[in-house]
Parts: sequence; C-alpha cells; structure tokens
Amino acid sequence: MHGQPSERPSGHSRPGPAHGRPHRLRGWFIAATAAGALALLAVLAAALVPPDDNTPVPAATPSPTAPAPSRPTTSEAWTQVPAARRTAFIAYLRRLDPGLTPSSPGARPRPLRRAVSVCYDIFAGKPTATVLRNTALRYNGGQASVPPGSVKAQKIFTAARRWICSSPELRTHYDTTHP
Repeated sequence: MHGQPSERPSGHSRPGPAHGRPHRLRGWFIAATAAGALALLAVLAAALVPPDDNTPVPAATPSPTAPAPSRPTTSEAWTQVPAARRTAFIAYLRRLDPGLTPSSPGARPRPLRRAVSVCYDIFAGKPTATVLRNTALRYNGGQASVPPGSVKAQKIFTAARRWICSSPELRTHYDTTHP
C-alpha cells in the first residue's frame, strides 16, 4: 500500500491535481491570443509604412464629375450679417433674458443661428403665426424659457426682424442659396 497510488473514491488512480488540463489549455489560449495580436499589429504597421520605391505619389485632382460643394447652412449664414447688427441683436437678447445668450465659446453663435432660421422662415413666406411659433420653439430651452405665444417670443421675433432679417447681406445670401 505504501508504494502504490491509492485508489480514489472518484475512480481515478493517478495522483496530482484533478484539474490540471484546463491550466494547460488556458496557457495555449493566452499564447494564441498574444500571437494573433502581434500579427494584427504587424499587418497594421505594414499598411502604414510608405512604399520603398522613389516614385512620387500623384496628387489628387478633383474629377470633372465631382459634385459641387454643398450649400452653406444657416449655421454659417449668420456671418453674412454685419458685426454691428449682430452685436446689437445679442445685446438686446441679453437685456431681455441673459439665458438667451450662452457664454461658452461653442454656444455663442447659437442665438444668431436661430435668428437666421427665423429670417429664413420670413424669406420663405411662411405665415407670421408659424414664424412666431417657430421662434418660440427655437429659443425655448437651456437657460431660457420662451413659451409659444408669449410676449418674449414676440420681442425676439421683432428683434430678429429689426437687426438680422433686415440685413441686405443676409437676404442676398438667402437668395443665392435658396433658388
């Protein structure tokens, strides 16, 4: 009995850990995963290396059938309005409700973009009631409350017409981008 392995209740007669095989499989799995990752890195590195020959790469030229650049959007149209008009409009909005004029750099043009949208509604010939409702919907939210039909919505609409929509530069821009 001393020299021979004892019989286990599970029927196994081999000594050692009962779960030795999964450790070996895990090692192979880790090795295979590492090898695959290295192969992927090698392929990516090879794709990023420029060709060895000294032939120049031809410059890209637009094809004659390339589509024309897209029209400017209302987010860019506010730049057509002279700076003095923009400044007066923003100052009025700030006096009306400081929440209408955000102070973060990316959000500063937002009230101007919205005013341009109001103007585009007017230029498109939409009914005044629709333009007023759209004005309230555009300016409501964030730090300001502009309910539809409110006096505040009417004041914003009037200010946009006075300082932004009356700009001949904006009207010209609208006419060229909305044939």
